[in-house]
Amino acid sequence: MATTQASEIRLAARKHPCLFLNDRELDQIRELASDQTTYQHRRMAEIRRNAEAWLRAPMAIPARGADGSLTYVCFDDGHEVIYDPSKPHEHICPQCGKVHRGEPYDGWWRAMSHHRIAYTARDLALAYALDGEERYAREAARILLTYANLYPLLPVHNLSKLGRESLDEVRLALALAPAYDLICNSNLLGTEEKQRVESDLFLGMARLIQVGHGLMLADRVGGGVSNFQATMAVGVGVLGLLLGNIELVEFAINGPVGFNRLIRDGVLENGLWWEGAVNYSNAVVGWLMYLTEAAWHAGIDLYGNERFGRMFRAPLRLVFPDGTLPATNDGPFDVNLDYLIGFAEVYYTRVGDSEVEAVLTPGQVMGTTEQNAPFDLGLWLKPTWGMARSTRQASTDFRPSFAILRSDPGAEPIDILLDYGPHGDGHGHSDLLNLILYANGRLQAADLGVCNYRLPEREQWYLQSVSHNTVAVDERSLHPGGGRLNFFYVSPRAKVADASPVTDCHSGDGPSGIPRIRRTVALLDDAFVVDILRVQQGKVYDWVYHNFGALHSDEPLAPHDGALGAANGYQYITNVRRGQASGDSFAATWSSDGQGVKLTMLGVEDMEIVTGEGPGAASYWHGIAGTVPLVLVRSMKADTVYKAVLEPFRGQPAISAVEELPVANVPPYPAGSFIRGCEGVGLEIAQSSGTRHNFLLSYAWGLKRFGDIDFNGQLAYLSFHSKAHEERGMPDYVFAAHTSELERGGFCLRADKMTTLSVARADAGEYLLTHQGDVEARIEMAGEAWAAAKVGQLDSEGEMLGAVDAHIADGLLRFTVLPQSRYAISCAA
Repeated sequence: MATTQASEIRLAARKHPCLFLNDRELDQIRELASDQTTYQHRRMAEIRRNAEAWLRAPMAIPARGADGSLTYVCFDDGHEVIYDPSKPHEHICPQCGKVHRGEPYDGWWRAMSHHRIAYTARDLALAYALDGEERYAREAARILLTYANLYPLLPVHNLSKLGRESLDEVRLALALAPAYDLICNSNLLGTEEKQRVESDLFLGMARLIQVGHGLMLADRVGGGVSNFQATMAVGVGVLGLLLGNIELVEFAINGPVGFNRLIRDGVLENGLWWEGAVNYSNAVVGWLMYLTEAAWHAGIDLYGNERFGRMFRAPLRLVFPDGTLPATNDGPFDVNLDYLIGFAEVYYTRVGDSEVEAVLTPGQVMGTTEQNAPFDLGLWLKPTWGMARSTRQASTDFRPSFAILRSDPGAEPIDILLDYGPHGDGHGHSDLLNLILYANGRLQAADLGVCNYRLPEREQWYLQSVSHNTVAVDERSLHPGGGRLNFFYVSPRAKVADASPVTDCHSGDGPSGIPRIRRTVALLDDAFVVDILRVQQGKVYDWVYHNFGALHSDEPLAPHDGALGAANGYQYITNVRRGQASGDSFAATWSSDGQGVKLTMLGVEDMEIVTGEGPGAASYWHGIAGTVPLVLVRSMKADTVYKAVLEPFRGQPAISAVEELPVANVPPYPAGSFIRGCEGVGLEIAQSSGTRHNFLLSYAWGLKRFGDIDFNGQLAYLSFHSKAHEERGMPDYVFAAHTSELERGGFCLRADKMTTLSVARADAGEYLLTHQGDVEARIEMAGEAWAAAKVGQLDSEGEMLGAVDAHIADGLLRFTVLPQSRYAISCAA
C-alpha cells in the first residue's frame, strides 16, 4: 500500500471568529446582504426569521438523547413520518395518515429536536455576529451552556449521546461549534463558562466520536474506510480546530482514517466514492468540505489534494440531460446535483476548477439547498464564476465503475449506462451489468433506487438482481463482486461497451457462485440500442428489463396466480403473465405521453416470456412510488445468448423489422477459444425509411459469415440507405473494431493487421476515414469507383495536412494509415 503523504499541521493562536468565517468574510456578508437581489440578503432574512421565531417561542431542550432510535418511517407505505416540534409523542405519516406513538418514534423526535435546537443556536450566533444584537448571543450562549451541563450526564447509545448514531453527533457538533465561535468574544460567556463549553461539550463530543472512529477501524468496515469514517474524521477535526487541539487535528487529517487516507483509499480513479452510490459520494465530499474549510481558515491547505478535486468532477460526468444522477447502489431515485452545488461554489472559489465552473450559475450564488446542512459554508461568497457552458458530456469509460454511451451533440439525447463496477460492500446492490437508459427527455429503464433501510423491501427487492436490468441465475441474485470492461469503442454512429464479471468461472452451486456472463451494449446511429447478453453455467437464466410507462405486448400470455417466486425479489413481482412466444421473436412497448421504448428480442422460440410489475422508484424520504412494469425472459439452455434491440421513440417506432443473421463457417472449438457453442451474433435492423443496419459481434477469432457478410474481427456496424443495401455496395457508414476483413458483395474493407476504424460517407463520392488503431496499418477498400480517388490526411480540426500516397488496382484503393489519424477520400473526377 502506498504511503499517504502527511499534511503539515501548525496551529497558531487565532482571534474568534475563525472556524468557518472570519471578520473579513463577515464584512463581505454584510456588504452583499445590503443588495436585495443577492443570495446573502435572502439567507440573512431567513436566519433572522428563525432567530426571532425562537426568541418568541423557545423550545425546551430534551433531557435525553435519541437512545439509538433509527426508525422514523411508516412501515405501511415507506414514507418518512412528519416531525412536529410541538408533538413529541405523535408522529403522522403524510401518505396514509397513520399516527405512530411511543418508541422508537419518540426517540427519533428527540434527535430531530436536538438538531433543530443546535441549528437555531447557529442562526442566533450568525444573527449576532452580523447585526451585533446581544439578545441573539445571549440565547445562543444559554443553549450552549445547557448542552455543556447536559452532555456529560447522558448515556451513550449507538455511539451517540444526543442523536441516533455517531453521524448525528458530528452534525450537531458542526452547528454548535460555529455558534460558539461566533459569540465567543461577546463577553456573555465568562472564562469558567467557556472552559465548561469547550471541555464538557466539545471535547466530550470529540472523544466520543473518536471512540466510534476507532471501533469502525477495528471492525474494518469497508476495509477501514467508509462514509461514516469520513464524517467522524470531520467531526473530530473541526472540533480540534475550534479548540486549538493539535492532537485532534492530527488525528483527523493525518490519522489512520484521516482526511489524507480517506482520499487516497476511498476515492476511485474516476473520483467516485468507493461505495458506488453517487449520493454517498456527494455526501462524503460535502462532509469533507467542513474540515477542508475549517483547515483553510487555520492556514492548512487540503484543497491541493488532486483526488479531492475529482470528487467534485465525478458527478458532473454522470449527470443525465435532465439534471438527475443515476441511483446506483444505495442511491435514492430522486438524487440530483443540487446538494453538491453549494459546496462546489466554495470549492471553485478556492481552487478555480474550470470543469466545476461549468455547472455554476453565472452571476448567482445558489448556496446549499440541504435543510440538514449544519452550516452554510458559502454565505460569504461573491459569484466570481463566468458564463454558463454546456455540461453535456461525451461517451466515457468511467473506470472502474460504469461505461456510459451518449448520443452525439445535435442528436436527440440518449444515454446508456452499463454498471460493471465494484459492488460497494454494505451499500452495494447485486446489480452487476445493470443497464440504465435515458431517452426522450426522461429516464426510461432506471436503477430504481433504494427505500428506507428499515423497510423489508430494501434487502428483499432493491438489493436483488431481479429488481435491476440485468440477468439473474437460478432465481438467485448475482454474486456481489465487481466486473471489468472488456472493450469500449466510440465513433460518430457507433458507441459500444462490453463487460463481464471479474471472475469468469463458476465457484459452486450456492449464491457465491459467479456464472460466466458477458454483456455487449451498442448505441447505434444515435437512435437505438443493441443489447447482447451471453450467460453460461447455470440452470435457469432470467433476463430482466424494467421501463417506466404502460407495458403492451401482442403475445397472448396467460395470467399466473400470485407472485413469480418466493425469494430473492421474485416474491415482489405481481400481476404476472407468462407463456411462450408465438414465433422466434418477441416485442413489447412501454409508452406514456406519446413516447416510449420498444423492445424486440430474437431467438426466443425455446424461452418463456414473463411480464409483471415490481416495486417502483424509491427514496429514503418519499417511500416507494407505485410499481414499474417489467419483462422477464427465461431460458434453460446451458449456453444462452439474449439478443435484444431497444428503440426509444416519439409517436411511433421507426424500426420496422429486426432479423438475426445466421453465422456459418465456424469449427466447434474456434482457434484461440475454449468456449463451445455460440460463435457470434449478427443482426439486421430495418427502419421504415428504408435504411438497414447490420451489427456483427464475434465470440471467437477467425473468418466467419454473418448472413451475406464475411467478417474477421471483434465487432462491426454497417449502415446502408436502401439503394446501397440492395446493390450490395459501399455502406453510408461502417465501424469495424479489431478487424482485418469485412466484405459484403462489392464492398470490402481489409487491413494487414487487426485494427479499428470507421468510414463515413460525407457526400456523393466523398468519405471520411478515422483510424483508431494504435499501430500503422495497410488498408484496402472496394465498393466505389476509385479510379480517380485522392486521399489526404486531416488534423484533429479537419484541416488538410497533406496528400497521402494511395494506389488503385483491381478496383481496390490501398494506402497506409498512421496510428490515431483521419483521412478524407474523394472519388470526384
